[in-house]
Amino acid sequence: MECINRLKEWWRYDPAKEANSLDSVHEPLTFDKRRKAWPLLILGFTWGFLVTGLLIGGTIGPELPFFTGTIPATLIGCLVLFLIAALTGMVGYKLGGTNDMAFQFAYGKMGRRIPAIFLIIVIMGFQGVVVGGTASFWLKGTDHPAFFWVALFFGLLFTVTCYIGIDLIEKISNPAMALLIVVSIYAIFYNINKAGGWTAFNDQTVTMAASSDGGTVTFAAAINLVIGSWITGAVLTSDFTRFARNKWVARGMQFSCFFLTQVLLIVMGAIGAVTSGSYDFTIYLSGISPLIGIVALIAMTLAMWTSSNTNLYLPASQVASIFKRPFKVAVVICGVIGTLLGALGFFEQFSTFINGIGAVVPALAGTMIADFWIVHRTKYKVEYLTKLPRYNAPAIIAAFGGILITLMATGLPFAGLDPVSFLAQPWMVPSILGVVCSVIVYLAVFYLFQAMGIRSGYAKAITVDSLMEDEPKAGDVINTI
Repeated sequence: MECINRLKEWWRYDPAKEANSLDSVHEPLTFDKRRKAWPLLILGFTWGFLVTGLLIGGTIGPELPFFTGTIPATLIGCLVLFLIAALTGMVGYKLGGTNDMAFQFAYGKMGRRIPAIFLIIVIMGFQGVVVGGTASFWLKGTDHPAFFWVALFFGLLFTVTCYIGIDLIEKISNPAMALLIVVSIYAIFYNINKAGGWTAFNDQTVTMAASSDGGTVTFAAAINLVIGSWITGAVLTSDFTRFARNKWVARGMQFSCFFLTQVLLIVMGAIGAVTSGSYDFTIYLSGISPLIGIVALIAMTLAMWTSSNTNLYLPASQVASIFKRPFKVAVVICGVIGTLLGALGFFEQFSTFINGIGAVVPALAGTMIADFWIVHRTKYKVEYLTKLPRYNAPAIIAAFGGILITLMATGLPFAGLDPVSFLAQPWMVPSILGVVCSVIVYLAVFYLFQAMGIRSGYAKAITVDSLMEDEPKAGDVINTI
């Protein structure tokens, strides 16, 4: 009986207990809960050090000339990721609030469930990639008989450390960063020396790109892969920028994760794939000596561990907020789902998964950017969080409009639908198209509503508040939805 009571207590949402937690996701953070600069900057680097960057590098490296293809595509894609992260993550920094709170301002109290539930599912997919990828690195593949059990072990380990919270996540990140940098630099220069220098390596990629079957990865497709690999994280940075004590730390954390780390990983993955035949540095470094191989494997495990902790933190925050559960309960739920996805081999569906993300998620970010930066000019006030309307119609229309236009540009191969010809241009980057189109649609619908005397979203909340303070004169009518 006592065990059942403890379980009920663990499951029950206690507002006071959650508010006192360092990981409080139900109320905006007070300043005393914000973190010091250096641990957050390290956390940004180790969060970004994920197998996705290596996989993207391994995909585009053999398909494009290094200096004129892989490098510019990587820089453009990572710059877009950083800009989207900087624009969306500042909402969390300003409010001291989670992604869920940012979505409430952009989409409304109920409307925020549209992007939130979709992004929860997406992050769960990434968690499956991390868990399965870690087991794959240890077993040198996914076909080993012990794969399921090794993936299960790592998934549960990652869940436990995230369960303890942000404090332990930072402690794991600190030693991981130093080892990851050393191993990464060693892996890059090992392959470059093996190729005969930078010029010889670039010549090798030119030859490989010319001999590929018509170029299965175009320059625009490479950019889209880079953006798609981390666009979900870029949209969800508020869960971590809320811990920053000033905006420069928040931006530095984002720059570390979405630009510095991704450029490093994609370049390393591309170089390894071309020179050593694998994006996985644990494979070719193990061939040098057993000791170096062990160090590389430890470095990769730490990378996956820190990334898994931060990845798991994101959906758990959303689940806890939407369903009014304790944060730790949400961590266990999301951790178990992500662990099972990884153990059941979701890792092998990564490429298809990334392409789908690149076509959908950017449009969800565009509406937040338009509302926060352009319409309200960063003037969100946290005290309006409880006064927001249920839905912000322009945001929902813009999100679906941006997604529709993006899918028109990419088509739906699994459904046999081809892209619309005028959108399927070689230079078109669907993920960028999604952001731009959702911003334009949002502004068009929002200002059309304004012209009709209709207020929506945050604009409705501040209008209603001002009317309560200053009663309107007889005959004045303001429509709200």
